[in-house]
Amino acid sequence: MDWRGIAGHDPVLLVRVGDVDGAFLRALVEALMRDGVRRVLGQDGTLFEAVRA
Repeated sequence: MDWRGIAGHDPVLLVRVGDVDGAFLRALVEALMRDGVRRVLGQDGTLFEAVRA
């Protein structure tokens, strides 16, 4: 998917609904950051931040 439309609207909150495994969640966080999201917040309070080069 293309997540560029939400770039700059940080943080993005991820809420798990149903059975979501860790590999899928990690891939989603990576895709969001690839497309310009700098911070992703999990429903448990975990904050993922993009590393600035």
